[in-house]
Amino acid sequence: MLSQQAFPRVDPMPAPLCCREVYSVPTKPAGTLYRGREGMWSWVGHRITGVVIFFFLLVHVLDTSLVRVSPEAYTAVIGAYKNP
Repeated sequence: MLSQQAFPRVDPMPAPLCCREVYSVPTKPAGTLYRGREGMWSWVGHRITGVVIFFFLLVHVLDTSLVRVSPEAYTAVIGAYKNP
């Protein structure tokens, strides 16, 4: 009987190099827990500025609505904005 070591299995048609799947192991960047790329950093910046603009508009809508509730409070808030 012939041994399998004498006749090793050979793939009759191996895939060309251009068609083989290449897997890369993601590495953690040094000094940060963030694993995203450049586009994700812009998303984080976009998210932060969106939240800041939302609160800016909310504060100004609320302080402007003080005119109907209490004109004295509105004047005090506007006075606080004038101080550096």
